[in-house]
Order: sequence, then structure tokens, then C-alpha cells
Amino acid sequence: MKVKSNNIFFLGLVAVVALIIIYSISGEELSEQYEREIATFRQEKNEMFKTSDQSPLDRNQKKAFDSLDYYPINIAYKVTADFEKVPIPEVIQIQTSSNQKRNFKKLGKARFYLEGKAHSILVLKSTDKLAKDVLFVPFGDETSGFDTYGAGRYLDAELKDDKIILDFNLAYNPYCAYNPEYECPLPPKENLLDVSIMAGEKNFKSPN
Repeated sequence: MKVKSNNIFFLGLVAVVALIIIYSISGEELSEQYEREIATFRQEKNEMFKTSDQSPLDRNQKKAFDSLDYYPINIAYKVTADFEKVPIPEVIQIQTSSNQKRNFKKLGKARFYLEGKAHSILVLKSTDKLAKDVLFVPFGDETSGFDTYGAGRYLDAELKDDKIILDFNLAYNPYCAYNPEYECPLPPKENLLDVSIMAGEKNFKSPN
């Protein structure tokens, strides 16, 4: 069986839309406008999954597909983290779902507080030219294997000065969560968080 490479950021569409959501809202505009934009983004993603050639769903899944499953939108899970950049980005190998290894650049660590605890998480960048401008944050948490995909989820982010926004309402599943033909990077051990992140996309239940 031919293994397909996971589209980390839906060929740029998810990353671009997500970053617009992250940075186009501030101050009093948070809340209702934020929730509307996240909801619109989710509707557009559902449409892409059902109709696009770039969808990870196969033909039969598309026919029966209605919607992905999400946690309720909760602005408390939009986190502004401190970013500690490594002096010289190093290339590290990340295990994949097909027991292979893929190279990523380690850019630094994001440090933040969530649910009353301090956390840190590696921020990576793909060596793939198509994804070279996307900050890639694969992670697992205490919902992994229960409400959410057991192999973890992904975030895309953009650095602003010495801060980085981690909006877990935009956390999404790797393509191998929908289709075993895809090969997906797994979160490194540094990104397995001891907190339940009840935000973003839940586990996928195939409509077949």
C-alpha cells in the first residue's frame, strides 16, 4: 500500500485562515466575533473534507460525511506563550505513524500556563518546501486516546516578536486519523502535555 505524506497544513489553506483568525481579533472584539470566525472556519473545513480532491477522506467516506467533531469553542484555550528560540536551529528526527522518521527543524520552546500549570512545548518547522513557513506544533495531552486521536493532534502558529500564539481551538487531527494510507509525524516526548486540552478537534468516527 502506498503511504501518502500527511498534509500538515492542508496545503496552506488551514494555516492561512487560522493565522488570520488568530491575529485579526484583539481587545473587546474577542468572544462573539472570535466564536463566529472559528465556527465559520470549521464549516469551511467540513466542506473541504466532503468535496475537495485534497480531502483525506476516500470516496465512500465523503458520501456519508457530515461534520467533524469538535469541543465547544473556549477562548481560555487561546494561549499567548513565551518563545525561547534556540541559538542555532537544529534538525531533529520525528517518528511517524508508519515507523519511519522525518526531519524537522527545532526552533525553540513555547512556555505557557494552562489549567493552573506551567507547560513547555517544542516548536518545529518542516524541511518540506511546501510547509517551510509554517510553525508546526504536534502535541499529545490527557485527552489523547479518549476524546481525541490517540496519536496526538497538530497546531500551526506564527511567531510575533518573543511571543507565540497557541490557539488550541484550532487544534486538528493528522491525516492518518482519517485514512491509514497517510503517514503522519507523531508528537515528540517533549510535547506530551500533562493536561486535558478540551479544545479543538475530537477523534474522528468514520461514517462508513
